[in-house]
Amino acid sequence: MTRSSSAEPAKPAKPKRKGTRNVSTLTLSQLARRRANDREAQRAIRARTKEHIERLEHELEELKSKQSGDQTVQEL
Repeated sequence: MTRSSSAEPAKPAKPKRKGTRNVSTLTLSQLARRRANDREAQRAIRARTKEHIERLEHELEELKSKQSGDQTVQEL
């Protein structure tokens, strides 16, 4: 005997995980510390992104150089 989906009781939705404390509940010193931490984290992310882009650009130049060298060899 099979059960239809309508016969099963509905499962309650999982309670959503609460995020970090709301900014409105922070004291001024906590808010200042949080903002400073956020600025530092964003600075680090921008630095990593910039380094990654530079690494990819360098790799692209190497591959282009190698490709042009390979074409020169094939022409000979």
